[in-house]
Amino acid sequence: MAVNGWTMKVIQLLLEEFDGRAKFGQFKRRLYQEYLVKGGIARVLDRLYDSNRFLVFEKYEQVKYVSVAWEDAIICCGYRKRGWDTCLFGHDLENEANWNVSDNLGLSSFSAEQIRTIIFRSHPVVCVNYNTGGCDDDDCPDLHVCSRFILQKCTAGARCNFGHSFRTTEHNQWILETFYVEDLNDEELKRRVLVTNISNTDISHDPK
Repeated sequence: MAVNGWTMKVIQLLLEEFDGRAKFGQFKRRLYQEYLVKGGIARVLDRLYDSNRFLVFEKYEQVKYVSVAWEDAIICCGYRKRGWDTCLFGHDLENEANWNVSDNLGLSSFSAEQIRTIIFRSHPVVCVNYNTGGCDDDDCPDLHVCSRFILQKCTAGARCNFGHSFRTTEHNQWILETFYVEDLNDEELKRRVLVTNISNTDISHDPK
């Protein structure tokens, strides 16, 4: 499905300057600088909410982040769980099969790297900072949950210093609702959530 000119300009802005996701204050400033605020910022937010190409992270009636997101963009489950570099199966976004998928999703006008970013931003992600020393962003748009728990590799059990539940914190519930996956059960969420390659996870998950 093609996107209109304004939407494409906003998507490109997010991809090129913010790796697909931006804090709202920074994003809003760039929209004004690029003359993309048409009808006021309230109208811009309405367009973002109404589009199936963006996610708006809103908390307590305040917008915190804006991200690109694509409905129906999915990743091979093995690729998602093994990480970006270690899967044994082909994931060349420019091969014929994947190109056809990209075209059907309306992604064929983007580069392979941009498509990777769009797909990545279209899924809930485990917070790297949370798993490697602590996240100090009260409005972090990623899940605060044990990465090794998601990968079914955590052996610390109740002694683990990191959360083993998607739903016990208000923060995680907010993330699930933003991605419209709050109704999925835990096993379905494990298949949906992305875990990036995190160095030293064995050390950071070693129970004290």
